[in-house]
Parts: sequence; structure tokens; C-alpha cells
Amino acid sequence: MPSLVQDLRFAFRLFRRTPGVTAVAVLSLALGIGANAAIFSVVDAIGFKPLAVPDEASLVRVFSTSADSRRGDFSFAEYQDLRRQSQAFSGILAHGLRGVGITDANGDTEVAIADIVSGDYFSTLGVVPMVGRPLRPEEEQHGSAPAVVISYSLWQRRFAGDRSLVGKPVTISRTRCTLAGVLPPEFRGTRPLVSPEVWVPFGTWASFGGNKRDFEDPSRWLEVTARLRAGVSPEQAAVEVSTIAARLAQDSPATNRGRGATVVPETKARREGFATVGVILFAIVGLVLLIACANVAGLLLGRGEARRHEMGVRLAVGAGRGRLIRQLLVESIALSLLAGAVGWFLASWIARLLPALMPPSPFRMEMVFALDNRILLFTLALALVTGPVFGTVPALIVSRANVLPALHGEAIGLRGRRVGLRDGLVIAQVALCSLLLVGAGLLVRSLVNSQRVDPGFARQRLLVVTFSPIGIGAAPEQWRPFYRDLVERAGALPGARGAALANRLPLSSFGGGATQSVVVPGVTTAPDQDSLKIRFSIVDDRYFAVMGTRVVRGRPFSAADVSGPGVVLVSETMARRYWPEGNAVGAHIRVGEPPGREDYEVIGVAQDGKYNRPTEDAQPYLYFLWGQRRSGDTTLLVQVRGDERAAAEQVRELLREVAPGSPMMRMITLEEHLRFASYEHRIVAILVTALGGIGLLLAM
Repeated sequence: MPSLVQDLRFAFRLFRRTPGVTAVAVLSLALGIGANAAIFSVVDAIGFKPLAVPDEASLVRVFSTSADSRRGDFSFAEYQDLRRQSQAFSGILAHGLRGVGITDANGDTEVAIADIVSGDYFSTLGVVPMVGRPLRPEEEQHGSAPAVVISYSLWQRRFAGDRSLVGKPVTISRTRCTLAGVLPPEFRGTRPLVSPEVWVPFGTWASFGGNKRDFEDPSRWLEVTARLRAGVSPEQAAVEVSTIAARLAQDSPATNRGRGATVVPETKARREGFATVGVILFAIVGLVLLIACANVAGLLLGRGEARRHEMGVRLAVGAGRGRLIRQLLVESIALSLLAGAVGWFLASWIARLLPALMPPSPFRMEMVFALDNRILLFTLALALVTGPVFGTVPALIVSRANVLPALHGEAIGLRGRRVGLRDGLVIAQVALCSLLLVGAGLLVRSLVNSQRVDPGFARQRLLVVTFSPIGIGAAPEQWRPFYRDLVERAGALPGARGAALANRLPLSSFGGGATQSVVVPGVTTAPDQDSLKIRFSIVDDRYFAVMGTRVVRGRPFSAADVSGPGVVLVSETMARRYWPEGNAVGAHIRVGEPPGREDYEVIGVAQDGKYNRPTEDAQPYLYFLWGQRRSGDTTLLVQVRGDERAAAEQVRELLREVAPGSPMMRMITLEEHLRFASYEHRIVAILVTALGGIGLLLAM
């Protein structure tokens, strides 16, 4: 131990004597270590950070399975059957995300993410509110008195942390409800990157403007989580739920044919979707760290040339080669620890910047990439490993000095080959840096190309206004005249050329991802399926004209269609795939889950578009008519004559007038919407380009 302390003292004296070399080495390593620590914080926050619940190891996710999905959700009826028949779990909960409106004293309303939960949600998870009580099992029954539990952040932001409000009425979505409790700050729900702020029991969801049909329809929108009984393994539970699912498929073939169920440990389920992304990110930052190590190894070899006299003297006075190697390795580890400290502060700065890369969200989302004690340990371990990585080879070479040549000031023979080690390190740095820059270039080129694809609508001056009917106070059946009045008045604004409505816009963050069960006469489906799953949107009769989407055959919707039989438009790909020998116009399809399927006539074929991602292949798509099908959140599309900012202010005033309690989730231009559609590619391109730039800086 005394000799180790002596080595450390000597190392720091050496650092003070060579501040330039030390600063370059520390900065090089700090960039590599800091980038790794920052990326680790991202991967950790997404899939590896433990939930703030006791005994997470006994929690499992229960998934519905089918031919087209290994990780599906459950309907309310399926969840109830599962809960009644299962014996493997000590508790089983269900929950699904919706939106609520939070109104402050000034009357301003914001949309918050609400988790609609079963009554045993908190008891199964073992989460105890910081203030007040959890939701009760009896509050799962429909017609119960409205009560909510809120997050710590919402309590602080909207209610100023007032403890006296707990147990008293508050207003959420224009509904007077009891604030039952406030959750501890560390609990942010069970989903990565999504932080609910309000928890509402099933039985009172209708009081907040929610649709009771969520609990009557066979639509699958509920995630199911369970806690295993003592002594029951996930494999045993999987056998049981699979048996239950098979029994349900036999008893109710109309809704459950071809469906099964499986059980996955909670930690595995949370990480599955992010494992590949995490590996790619770590591979990229690992290359940066290797470039930094090669850079520092070259610096140490260069400094070894200058220290040949010192090495010769040490050998002459009796120091063994092992003693010299230990001294040099201690210097390398001390250097990497200094770099680790600097890298830690660099990583914390990067982690604070990362949420800014995310596109604007209609909901308030807490993107917390915190550097906690586990990431500190990761950084420390990385620094300790990095030291020997870049220091071992220079230590072995520098310690191999001959005494007499070294004492006479002659070279110690670091270049015994035609291409020396230092040249090899430079070549390695340039090669790794080139790999990063080529990857960055390809990603940027892919991003640029994605912006040039035909999205299936015209690129024009258009405002995209997404708002929620939450807080309007009207029953769902009253929304139709409200929306009709809204779109007519928006189209008549001085700065507008026209307006239309859609429940989801192509390439939106809400996606064209929702699917509808469709039966096309004469088209066979898989043996375990009785229908096709087709993505869709609900649009009004002005949508195709405002968006500039061409109807290539047949006709678009008209206002008269609202009160007539069901009509639908299909995409070109759908028409070619399911009516290859004839015209799709005039054909009939059946839509929905049995036994409530409805008949729709195809009246037109719309041009293909991009519905989820700019790079996707053409796919079948459906357009239903606004007014013939119900919809919740709304996108108002306003064609703009001139200045988009002036038109945006006119639309804001209109919304304040016609829907003062309805929160506007966001207002952007169509061009901004298209940029946000490729935000995933944009983020990756930015990160890889930045890391490639760091690698280039290190190589230079």
C-alpha cells in the first residue's frame, strides 16, 4: 500500500509537469467516457431502471397473442375472465392510457396522461401514496363516486403541493372528484418514457367524459400486469393463462378464435423493445471510446520517448521491469480516473440536453435521464477498465529500455518495424473515425431522402391543430354539431382558404397505427383469424380537397353521406390487393368485431400515402366518414392564405371562443409535422453525426 500511494503521488507530480499532454489525454478520454455514461443513462431510463415498486422480481406481464401479435393487450371482458379463473397470481391488474383535462384557476386547460386502472392496481404493485390513500377495489364498479390519485409532479405544479386538498373535491375534465392521494415522486407508472399524472378507476371513467363502450366493446386496450404467488414460476403461470385463453377461444370463437396468452417477467417485457437500440448505441459510443484510447496510447508512447532517461536510471538503480510496468499502469489508471470525473460532468450535461431532441408532444412527458448511483458506478468501472486498455501496451514497451543506451540519451527502440505501433494507432483511429463518419453520412442521406418521398398529400401552407374534446362538457352524441360548426367557422377565417377534420393525420405522432377488423367477401384469411386488420383514419367530407389527396377512382365523401348508409374509401394498394380483377368501387366490406359488424360500401379509391413512417412500403388503408363513426381526439386542418403565424392566432381565438375548456394539444405547420414524422431518424442521425465529429476531433 505505501508503494501504491508513492506511485500515485509520482503520477500526479508528472501530470503537473506535463499539463499539455495531461489535458489532451484527459479530454480525449472524458469525451469517450462521458458519451458512454450519457448513453447508458438513456438505455437505463428506457428499459433497465427498476420500477419504484417492492419485489419487482415477482411481477409479470400477461400478453394476449395471435397470428399477427406476440405482445397484445386485452379487452375488459377478457381481463375479467382471466382474473376470475387464474390461480397463479396473488394479484392481477389492468390499465390503459387515456387523456384528461387539468384546468387551473385562470381557466387554462392542459391535457394530462391518465392511467385508467382496475381497483387493485396499487395494492398489486405495492405502491403506497405519499399523502392520502390509494384507489379502492370497490371504486372499480361503474357508478362509483369519482376519485383520483395524482402524481407528485402534478400535485406540485397544479396544486402547489397543498396537503389540505387531499380528501377534498378538485376539478379534472370539468368533473368534481375527490383527490384521494398523491403518489411518491419516484413512482412514474410502469411504462418506459410515459409518465401518467392521473390515475382513474374503471368505475368512474365515464364521469370524466370517458366512453363506457371501452368496457363493453371487444376492443383490446388494456395492459395486464400480475404478481406471482409464492412458489409459482413464470413458466407455470404461462401454462395456466394459455389454458384459460384456449378455453375462452372455445367458448367465444366469435371474439377469441386464434387467440392465446403468455406470461413474461416484467423486467424482460420492459427491455424487449429496446435491446437492439441499446446494443447499437453502445456499439457507436464504444467506437468513440476506442478512438480515445488509441489517441491516449499514442500520447503515452510519445511521452515514453521523452522518459527514456528516467527509465534507464530506474533500471540502473535496481528497479525491476515489473516495478516500472506497475508505475506506468498506475499513471494510466490515475489518468483515466481524472478523465472519468470530467466525463461524469460531461455526461450530466449531455443528459440534460437529450430531452430537447424529442419532438413536441401533445402530452406533458417527463423525460428523465438522471445520473444516479448506478450510473456513477458504471462510469467508475469504465474509467478503471479504460486505464489498462490504453496503458498496458505503452507500459510494456517503455519498460523494455536498455540501461546504457537510455543513460546515454539514445532511443529505446519503439519503432522496430516498418510501420511502428504509433503509426498503427493512428491508422486505427482514422479507420474507426471513418466508419463513424460514413455511418453518419448514410443516416443523413436517408433522412434527406425520407423528406423527399410523396406522403400522399400536397405539401402546402397548412396548420395542423390537434386538440381534445376533453373539457367541452358535451356528451359524445353532441360532438357532431360542435365539430361541424368548428370546421365551418375555421374555413371562413380571413387567413384561411378552407378547413377539414381528421381523427389522425398521416405521419402523426398518434400514427396511422390503429387497425380495424375488416371482412372482404371472397378474401380468405389465416386459419386462426376471421378478419383482416387494416389501418384507418376518420375524416370529414372536406378532407381530400384540403389535404390535396387525390381520389383516383370513384368519388370522395359528401356532406349528404353522413346521414346515409355506411361508406368508405380505400387506398390504391388495398384496391389492387383485394379486388385484383375488378373495380373496388361499389364493393362492400364488413367492419368491426362480431357480432356487431357493419356493412360499408366502397365509394372511392384514394392515392397511396405514408401513414406511419416516411420509409414504409405502400399498404392497405381505409378512410371512414366523420359522423358515421365516433372519434375522440381531433386534428383540425386549416389551409392558410398567407402568413401562417397570423392564421395561427386567428385559430387560437376561435378555439377559445367555441371550446374554452378544450385543451389545445399542439398547433404546428404541415412542414413541421413532416419533420417531426422522421424524428427517430433525425435523433439517430444527430447522435451519430455528433459522435463521428468527436471521433474526428480525437483523430486529428
